[in-house]
Parts: sequence; structure tokens; C-alpha cells
Amino acid sequence: MTLKDIAGMAGVSVATVSHVLNHRDNKVSPEVAARIRSIIKEVNYQPNTVAKALRSSKSSIIGVMTEDLSVWQTGSIVQGVTHYAQQNGYSVILSDLGLKDKIKTDYDSIYKYRGVISKELQRLQAVRVDGVIFVGMHDRDVKGLIETDIPLVYAYCTTENADDVQVGYDNREISKKITQMLLTRYGEQIAIIGGPIQSAPAGQRMAGVEEAYAEAGISMNLKLRQNGNWEFESGVQACRDILKSGYPVKAIYAMNDLMALGAIRQIRDFGLQVPDDIGVIGFDDSEYGWFSNPALTTVHVPLDEIGRESAAALITKIEHGVLEKKRILLECTLVERESYRRKQ
Repeated sequence: MTLKDIAGMAGVSVATVSHVLNHRDNKVSPEVAARIRSIIKEVNYQPNTVAKALRSSKSSIIGVMTEDLSVWQTGSIVQGVTHYAQQNGYSVILSDLGLKDKIKTDYDSIYKYRGVISKELQRLQAVRVDGVIFVGMHDRDVKGLIETDIPLVYAYCTTENADDVQVGYDNREISKKITQMLLTRYGEQIAIIGGPIQSAPAGQRMAGVEEAYAEAGISMNLKLRQNGNWEFESGVQACRDILKSGYPVKAIYAMNDLMALGAIRQIRDFGLQVPDDIGVIGFDDSEYGWFSNPALTTVHVPLDEIGRESAAALITKIEHGVLEKKRILLECTLVERESYRRKQ
């Protein structure tokens, strides 16, 4: 099926069909545009975007490069990118690096794979993508990881380079709000399970916690502040140390869901109940917490919106060359389920 075939079925010129396919609806009457779209849908016509790229300097194709598509948050981000791109006349080509099993939790080792990333970027450029969105599998600084002349946006990772465009979420503010809520209710009887000391997002979340304590005029009891490594067992150990400290605890804020679930396991092993004796709050709103018992109260990270905002930023950069705002931080929200309830 060709443009000429579509035009014949609609009783219009090939140029008119082209206007509709390229979203130039101001050149076509609403009735004609609707008729052409109906035919396109009926025959399932798929434009050849690569051929189109060869005929013009703009392909209307976005490349999405993921560190690893199997990591829990990546799919939602890619979905957000795809939806926004399609709604704005762009196609998406996905390139998955598959680095999860190679990097594991040594996230800074991503730099060992710059050659792999460069080759994948070359493949995307070979099909004439207009720009690329790089989706990280962990929220950390990747300054200097990618060197390219085409428009580039970093999603779910950061870079200290002021010229780089990046879309992420606000770790600090949501942690401050949660800590303020807990301090108002329980005073000093709250505990914190932080992430690895060297982790940037863990540091941002802890900064929000410390700011809330400072504004409340309360000194943090360091016996009730432990660190884990994002894994379940580290949450178990951190909670064990907290409960063995002898200080009364009414609520625990763990900085990811796996550590929060580890804390719940340890609380139960101590013969206590969640949330009746101790409430628990996690961070990520990952699938682990959806099916836990009790269901986990946690921080929702706006992954789909990160994808949509990344696509919007990239398309703006492609079409206009400049962006007013290069660092976009989206607001997180608390999803209240069963492990912590404001009214108990």
C-alpha cells in the first residue's frame, strides 16, 4: 500500500495525504483529513520513516537507548516516551544495552561500556534519528558518558554538565515531607534506613530528612539511622540494629521498597505488627510493594511522566534548537497503603 493508493481511495492528491501524515492539518479541511485517517487506519498503512529520512534532513524518529530494559522502572519510562512521541508525529527506535547483569550494583562501572554505547549510538544515527534519549537504570551522575552532536536527553540519571538536558525526580523534597509528617506525629520515635553512603539519590533523600529535623529543632538519634545497600537483607539488618538499640520506634522510613520489606520482615520476627506497632514507608512504588502483606506505603516516582517530559524536551530541542530549562525535576507523591496509615 502506497501514498498513491491511499490518495486514490480518498479521492484526493498524494500531496493532500502527505499533509495529513505529517500533521499539517491547516492545509486540509477537517472532513478530508478525517476521511484520510479513516482509510489509513482501515488498511493499517505504515509510513516508511527511514525512506522519509533519506528524502529530507528530518526523519521524525527518536532513538531511545536503555541501560537495561528489564530493570523495573525502565519500561514505564519508555512507554511515556513512546506515547508522547507518537502523539506528536514521531516514531521511536529502541536500543537496549542489556547491562544489568554486567554492572549489577556497581553503577559507576557504566564507563567501562562507553565503547558499547558509542556503537549503539552509531547504529541509531545510521537510521537518521533526530535525537536520542538515554534512560539510566539507576539515578546517578553519568557526566561525560555520551559524546554526540545530535540532540540528547538523559532520563532517570543526572549529569553535572550544565549544558546537558536531564529529566529526573525530586528525591529531597518528598523525603523532607515524609520526615516532617512522621516528626509531627511521633517526634523522636522514628527511624531512617538510608541507602549506600556513596549513592547520589540516597544522599539527596537523606538531605531532605536532615532538613526536616533541623526545621523541627530535633536532633537525629544516630542509633535510629542506619544504612543499607538497597537490597532486602540490608533492610533486615538495618531494622535489627534499630530495634536492638533499645529506643522506642513508631515508624521507619526506608529509602527503597526492598529495604522497607526487609524491615517489615524483621519487625515481625521481633513479634511486632505492621502498622499497629511500627509503621513502615518505602520509596519507589515498585512491584515488590504492590503484593506485600501488608501492602507497602511508599513514594511513587512519576516514571511515565519522566518519559513524556524527556520526549517533550528532546522534540523541543530538535525542532527549535534550544531549551529554556535543561534540568527538569518532577514531584514525587506518597502512595498510602497498609504498612503506614496517617489515621490508625
